[in-house]
Order: sequence, then C-alpha cells, then structure tokens
Amino acid sequence: MSPARSSLPGTALRIDDAARSSIDGKAGRPSDQKVPLRIARMIAREVASKRLPPGTTLEPEHEMARRYGVGRPSVREALRLLEAQGLIVMRRGVKGGPVIAAPTGADLGQTMTMFLQMRSTPLRHVIDAGAELGAVIASMAADRVATHGASVEALREILAREEAHLYEPQRLYIGIEFHQQLEVLAGNEVLGLLADAVGGIVADRTRTYRHDEWDEDERRRMYGDHLKMLKAIERGDSRRAATLAREHMISQAKRDLEVHPEIADAIVDWR
Repeated sequence: MSPARSSLPGTALRIDDAARSSIDGKAGRPSDQKVPLRIARMIAREVASKRLPPGTTLEPEHEMARRYGVGRPSVREALRLLEAQGLIVMRRGVKGGPVIAAPTGADLGQTMTMFLQMRSTPLRHVIDAGAELGAVIASMAADRVATHGASVEALREILAREEAHLYEPQRLYIGIEFHQQLEVLAGNEVLGLLADAVGGIVADRTRTYRHDEWDEDERRRMYGDHLKMLKAIERGDSRRAATLAREHMISQAKRDLEVHPEIADAIVDWR
C-alpha cells in the first residue's frame, strides 16, 4: 500500500494498512464492533500518530471506502461521528471533504453536557468542579516554579496588560488569557482541557443573566485576585495559590449567578 501523502495543511491524507487491519478485527478490536465506530477510531488514531495539524485534508470518503473495503455509508457515518465531536469539519464544494479541525475544551464541554443531563447533574456541581480544577492548576503551576524554575514572565505580561486596559472591553478577554496561561504553566493538557470544558459549560449558562459591563469595584477585584495568585505562584507557594484560585472561581460564580441564583440547581442541559 502506498504511504500517506504529505501532512501539510490543505493536502490529502491516505489512511494506511495498519488502520484497515484494525478495522478488519486484526489489531485487538472486537470483530462485532460497529463498523462506522471502528473506522472513526482508526482515523482519529492515524491523525494523532502522524501528528497531523489542523487544516490537513483527509482522503475523500470514496477512497476511504475502497481502502477499507466497506460501503460509503459506513465511512460517511464515521466522518459524522468525528465531526460531531469537533475533531473534523466537512468542507463543502468541489474541493471539499473531511478536514482536521482544532478541537477545544468547548467541544469537550458540549459532549460532557450529554452525560451530565442524563445524570440529572445540577449546574452547581459543574461550578464546584471548575473551582477545584482551578485550584489544582494553580497549585501545579506554583510547584513547577518551585521545583523546575518555570518562568512566570508570560503571566506578568498578561497582568500588565490587564491593568492597562482595566476599564476597556478587552479586559475580560485578557482575564481569560490569564487563566489559559496558568494552564500552560501547570503543564498538564488533560487538566487544561477539562478546565476549559467545565468553564465553557458554566459560561454558556450564566452569560445570559449578566451584562458585559463590569463596575469599577468588580474590575479591580478581579485584577487583584489575579495579582495575588501570581505572587503566590512566583513564591512557589502551591497551597496558597490553590486557595486563592478556588476562592476566586467561587466568588466569580456567585457574581455570575447573583441575578438568577436558582439556575445553580437547574439540571445541565445538552447543548
């Protein structure tokens, strides 16, 4: 079988023999597993193993069907499964086809809401989970500073911009950037992904109930919280960093829910 084509963005990828052998049940997969799911898993595995970047175009579904020895409906369903998870996008038109996407925590959050709804999980549990995740991430960031000499320069730069734009609309996005950089500093992609997913679930359900114009006290409180967290992380004080992050996340959730606190007990709906 011919090797995969170039993995540069915009070029087509062929799935290799290893993928097909697994679909045929020769690589440890149950032979009775649904064909579309097996195909979807192998496409995802191929993308990960070859570290293909977002924007890479996969081979057309008719070529996948021929290569796998299955019908086009099975391939089409496999691609739909991947698209539903935010892993690919289906580009339309003559030069269209499956294209590798750049899945985010928001995509994971949408999937999580299905499970949360089926378990009748209240939003309050998601808020609490977000606070604990934030605490763990801040603690790990401080530990990496203390034990590995990790740099906090990026956090300092973000805080300088937050202070400079404290009364401008972009302050909110700079604040989000601060938390994203904390995830980077913590050095654990799983925790970062979970934090983004959980945070997205909460934000989607609270932004309707508050406006984007924050008063002066709230803006200064948010900036002050970030500054305290930075100082604890700079000292490598993981316990203090975790406490500050947890309190910050809980305080922010209370502010977000102050108009309609009852939604904290509402069951998370699938979105």
